Amino acid sequence: MYNEDLAIRDRLEEILESIELIQEWSNGMTDLHDFMISPGRVMAFNA
Repeated sequence: MYNEDLAIRDRLEEILESIELIQEWSNGMTDLHDFMISPGRVMAFNA
């Protein structure tokens, strides 16, 4: 693979890991307001 291919693959793996974490953190949430009502449940997403 070219270095560019490896970089793309690494980035895609990071995205997948982020999605899995979001799914884990939001487990049990049933409504958008579950995130907004309780300050303890507010999640910050880093860009």
